[in-house]
Amino acid sequence: MTAGFVGVDHLLTPTATAERLAVSTWTVARLRRDGHLAAVRVGGSWRFDPADVAAYITKNRSEG
Repeated sequence: MTAGFVGVDHLLTPTATAERLAVSTWTVARLRRDGHLAAVRVGGSWRFDPADVAAYITKNRSEG
């Protein structure tokens, strides 16, 4: 197993990702499409690594 590897069973669905970010699934899709949030295509669905979601939150955190 590769270091940092996340099994598919640990990846988040768009709905779970939206819940973590407190946004709509449409917003999650837009963030993915625009390259702001990394995603993995699994079959016909997109999945999100929880670490990437956390990194997105950290990167976009406001200090003010």
